[in-house]
Amino acid sequence: MKRIFPAILCFVWSGFFFLLQAPSACAYGGNLQADRYPQLVTQERFLELAQQEVHRSLVDFGEQRRHDLVLVRAPQDMRLPDGAITFQAKSRVRYGSTFPVQVQVFVDGRPYRYAVVYYVLRVYETALVAAHELRPNQAIGAGDVRTQEFPIHSREAAYVKDAAAIAGRVPARLIPADTPLEETFLQQPIAVEAGTPVSIVTRYHGITARAMGTAMQRGRIGEKIRVRSESSGRVLWGKVIDASTVEVGN
Repeated sequence: MKRIFPAILCFVWSGFFFLLQAPSACAYGGNLQADRYPQLVTQERFLELAQQEVHRSLVDFGEQRRHDLVLVRAPQDMRLPDGAITFQAKSRVRYGSTFPVQVQVFVDGRPYRYAVVYYVLRVYETALVAAHELRPNQAIGAGDVRTQEFPIHSREAAYVKDAAAIAGRVPARLIPADTPLEETFLQQPIAVEAGTPVSIVTRYHGITARAMGTAMQRGRIGEKIRVRSESSGRVLWGKVIDASTVEVGN
């Protein structure tokens, strides 16, 4: 009797744990997720759609330079219910920094969910870079620059590609070594200093008149400065044409 009682107790105890076990998937008719969401959009499909959207944007930009598209983060696979699946991808492509591509998923024409893919786009340009530090208002020679390929930071940036384009121009600010030269980094040198005698020119209906005057401020070619006419004493605004000429009236 002493041996039978522990055996009965073990049998009852094991049955209790059997009742606590979670019902199997079969008890509910199989895999619920697969039954309710039988369609699958893979990660690879989302990446394909996102890459197509980036390519479309580059075509719209007219971009033909060499570029690399680097994947930063990819979405997971997505399960969908029955119905016709369509996609709509959109993005705001940025050069040189991380940007998202959103892929909207529609089922039977209705928005269902969306996936987001993150990329970095590197576009490469070949142009002039500073061979060493270039100081403001110092003349730039052929040995001060070199031609090099580099990744650009902005689609709008205009880079100097031809050494002839820097002739007669000077840095508008300090340009560190190895920095690509943008058009906005360069300017015309100072052509006229304050107090310099200048020829004041005015043109009207094909007639050119000249008078002597004095520059009241320094200026670069193409800039507007004040000049004083020697004959009338009047102060006029004029555009610097060269180191000795200022044109007024236009």
